[in-house]
Amino acid sequence: RVGPHASGGTYSVQIGAFLDRDNAERLKRRIERKFSPVTIRQASHGNGVFNLVLVGQENTRQQAERLASQRVHDRLATQTYVVRTN
Repeated sequence: RVGPHASGGTYSVQIGAFLDRDNAERLKRRIERKFSPVTIRQASHGNGVFNLVLVGQENTRQQAERLASQRVHDRLATQTYVVRTN
């Protein structure tokens, strides 16, 4: 399937992106107290390598979008992005 609700992958919610790995690690430790899994993935983008803090491991984009809404509601993030992780 193609489209915003396509399945067949694994999706996470990006709740932070930092040039400084230490900042990403601090956020990860804070979030891990309530949620898992929380991972850090590196991504090159324009002016550097960013450390992305990702929450969850959902089977569909729709599930990840629900998770993203909950994280904003819980005030763990002001802005989130659903990303395919595989």
